[in-house]
Amino acid sequence: MKYNLILILIVLSTSCKMKLRSEKNYNYCSYYSMINRAEISIINENYSEACYYYKKSFKINGGSSNDNYNALLCALELKDVSFVDYNAKRLVEKGICTNFFDQFSDIKNDKIYLNKIKNMKESNQNINWNYRNELEKMLSDDQNVRPINKSNSAIAKIVDSVNFVKFKILVEKYGYPSESMIGIKCSENLKGIAPQPQNILLRHFFQRHYFELDTLLFKALKTLQITPEEYATYTYFKNAPNTRCDISPISKIDDKYYVYKTSDSLSLALEKNRKSICLYSRKDHIEKMKFNQTKNSKEFRISPFTAINSFSGFPSEIKDSLIKNDFQVINF
Repeated sequence: MKYNLILILIVLSTSCKMKLRSEKNYNYCSYYSMINRAEISIINENYSEACYYYKKSFKINGGSSNDNYNALLCALELKDVSFVDYNAKRLVEKGICTNFFDQFSDIKNDKIYLNKIKNMKESNQNINWNYRNELEKMLSDDQNVRPINKSNSAIAKIVDSVNFVKFKILVEKYGYPSESMIGIKCSENLKGIAPQPQNILLRHFFQRHYFELDTLLFKALKTLQITPEEYATYTYFKNAPNTRCDISPISKIDDKYYVYKTSDSLSLALEKNRKSICLYSRKDHIEKMKFNQTKNSKEFRISPFTAINSFSGFPSEIKDSLIKNDFQVINF
């Protein structure tokens, strides 16, 4: 694939074709709906349809790193050179390491194109790395007082309180730490995208009932800086049970997978709550989680914020009670 022949045209055209709309014109529910359709298409191995929905959604917003990552994989499957270029450029602009592209033979074998990627990265000065460094220091403090099985709750509470104050000061100074603000980094194996440093911090803030950030996060949701899945996960500890979304619908007990039994009224309530923040349906959520457990996932990042609940190590009587009263088995 000769990416270098069209790179200049792509660079010139994407700035006008894919430019982010002003906040008042955001239709964020439409964006998330199309992203969901693209991900369901990936699950069904219909990469042409997935690219269609990604291209359509990127006219509203240029794409999050996960969306660009998934779209890049689909474009490579289809050998859609221009769309490969678009998504590669988006990832580079956000700070992805150039070694990330070595995993793709069609890109790695084009030395001229790889060199252009390196030059794009070196010329990118838009990321506030100091902001990211501050968040990473806060995350380090957070994790240092939470070693596995040795967390000191009193010290952790103090650290969370200090981090919360620091976080509010940083947000007031710079704005929400979106990907376009603090960039992204490669995962340790250089084949994926590392979690953002604020992910764990925000979960711990809400666990402490520091709810002052709710307005900030809802604005970030509406302006496409966080996904509905992220918003539901962060704010889980704030919401009353009747406003939750069942953010992790699959559980594992021993070697079997289960979903919670839900009445018709509860199912309707869950779907209403999901719809209120533009989160995809519970049915689609389950399909995405099932997909992530298969060998066909091909490193796609589908529903990356959701982990399967594990009841390993629980007493047998508790597990038996859950299976009998609360769960129903599902097959992969």
